[in-house]
Amino acid sequence: MNNDLTTYIGELELRSPVIVGSCPVTTDDLQRISMIDNGVGAIVLPSYQSCQVESQSAYIDQLQNAAHKSSVPIIASVRAQMRDRQWIDVLSELEKSGAAAIEISFATCCSETAEPGSLEKDLITLAKRAGETIGVPLLLKLTRNLSGIGFLAGALYGHVQGLVMFGRAPVFDIELDSLS
Repeated sequence: MNNDLTTYIGELELRSPVIVGSCPVTTDDLQRISMIDNGVGAIVLPSYQSCQVESQSAYIDQLQNAAHKSSVPIIASVRAQMRDRQWIDVLSELEKSGAAAIEISFATCCSETAEPGSLEKDLITLAKRAGETIGVPLLLKLTRNLSGIGFLAGALYGHVQGLVMFGRAPVFDIELDSLS
């Protein structure tokens, strides 16, 4: 019986297809050791917000620590504003700091007057630019407000090495009767 679960993201080899997504437990050294001992292929750190310049050095320190202590690839995660270009410089810093791959999600600005497909066109343009900036695999986290995901995946082929489906924004439910 062959138990080889090796998989690839671009040229990045993972010992299994199980990737622990971006969450607070991935910052804890003991939790990461437990995840690795239990067979994960890679670990994604919580997202860095590109608009928070003052925390960039703290995030890089966290990334370097995790990458140095882990025997599996550590994936950096960046949440960026589509209209703000500060995030582009952050990507190369994350690569230099030990990120085996970079996951990026774009905060979108949807309006009722936007042309159909304009969001997808913007994502393609930004993903191409990001892919040209770094030499490690690029993962694009998609939101659920996209149409034509098949078209988008085809257009992104060669520029990103993976799609993360779906990033969820918090859902709020306000009960008017009880004011809760």
